[in-house]
Amino acid sequence: MSRAKDIGTRAETAIVRWAREHGFPGADRGPLRGAKDQGDVLLCPGIIVESKSHKSAAAGQVGAKQLHAWLMETDVEAEHADADFALLVVKRSGTADPGKWWCYMRLGEWLRLTGAHLPLPDPSQPVCMSLASAAAVLRSAGYGTAPEGETL
Repeated sequence: MSRAKDIGTRAETAIVRWAREHGFPGADRGPLRGAKDQGDVLLCPGIIVESKSHKSAAAGQVGAKQLHAWLMETDVEAEHADADFALLVVKRSGTADPGKWWCYMRLGEWLRLTGAHLPLPDPSQPVCMSLASAAAVLRSAGYGTAPEGETL
């Protein structure tokens, strides 16, 4: 396995382990499907995760052009998976805790998930939060389950 692939596999595995402990017990790495890829992680039915973990991402040096490309990739994979929502999770330097990694969604999708109805000039704009924050909102919207000892 190449070094880059190994780094990606470790990040995906970390996301799955974290998700299983935080209300998504069925989280699993997705199988490779080539041109019809459906995301790196199936968080739960209807939710996929695309994971990025190379050095520039972890160091917070991702430019707008790269973020746009990754979100486009995430959009395509969500379509292939017929997912309700898709998250782009980017490994963050200084922490091995996936719950603290950056998580991006499109603004329009975020508003749909939260039930807000606002007129937007550009619903494709990215919204950034931690994976833990995104997971909490997903659980409050009926995806996953509350972790033991936590109430919604």
